[in-house]
Amino acid sequence: MFCQVVVFRGAPWYNTRSMQHMNASKTVRLPSLVETISLGFGVVNRCLWVLLIPVFLDLVYWLGPRLSIQPLIEQLVAISQAMGPQRADPNVLQVWDQLGAQAIPFDLAQLGLPRQTNIFAPKYINLLTPWLRLPQAPFAPPVWRVDNLALLVLVQVLAVFCSLLATSIYLFALANTVRGTRARSALRRWSRGFASVLGIGLLFTVLVLLLSVPLSLLLTFTLVLSPVVAELVLVVVLALLVWLLFTASFAFDAVFMSDYGPVRALMMSLHIVQRSFWAAAGLFVLSWLILDGLSFVWQMVATTSLGLAIAIVGSAYISSGLAAAHLIFYRDRLSRIGRQP
Repeated sequence: MFCQVVVFRGAPWYNTRSMQHMNASKTVRLPSLVETISLGFGVVNRCLWVLLIPVFLDLVYWLGPRLSIQPLIEQLVAISQAMGPQRADPNVLQVWDQLGAQAIPFDLAQLGLPRQTNIFAPKYINLLTPWLRLPQAPFAPPVWRVDNLALLVLVQVLAVFCSLLATSIYLFALANTVRGTRARSALRRWSRGFASVLGIGLLFTVLVLLLSVPLSLLLTFTLVLSPVVAELVLVVVLALLVWLLFTASFAFDAVFMSDYGPVRALMMSLHIVQRSFWAAAGLFVLSWLILDGLSFVWQMVATTSLGLAIAIVGSAYISSGLAAAHLIFYRDRLSRIGRQP
């Protein structure tokens, strides 16, 4: 009934409708986005210890040391004043004075990569403390004073490095649970994955630097011509940046699920987005709604130290479930196109 064959001039002709039915019956239905997110929380329930990573970082950003760049600003003001009244711009001096008067210590979260923007939040460790009005800490955090530009750059690099280090451990643990296998050489696999994560960060930094110069010149030129055109160009530039980040949003999944290097991981991420664009966009929207909606709840809860502790644990659990769901989404779409993670 479903496999009718007609011999026409020595060549078999298959009933196209029957063959389509057979192919469709062999196609495995992919989980819906809601099912994928539900599976992600199931993964977290099997490795609850991974929540310690975002909880620890949240506590560090709340109770840890603060950085003060006031000594650096004071040095820049002194250099400007030493140039003499005839060479120093009064407006510049006024700006420096205001910065020096208003400079307050800030936490380490503003230097590292605690989480991406809300658009790509599920891909990194989604922390809570950098985005809340925190209650007063039980003790005064120490203040580190930065008195030169080289030290500030070094602290920035170390903060990003430590953030990516924590992210790689976090995603490696979730990826192993998603795959359901324990690699014998886990340390070697993780070290290769961490190196690939650093490579992806370096490639993105180089790309942004290469694009920043011509785009800055274009914005400056259009601003001289027309502010309206400049605003339009700025919107296009931001849209380009969002598109680049979105197409690369599965790169870390490719690193820890498929053991790919940085270049191949970025290419696979682009391939996944192209083949499953609407599903990937739907996962982004649903994750964004969950995270941003709960942010209002956490803000109401985190009015005391006990409430903040509850909010930190709850936020770590929710965001970890979404991060695991992102890994599951990658695995399922990769198997759909005939490749194994």
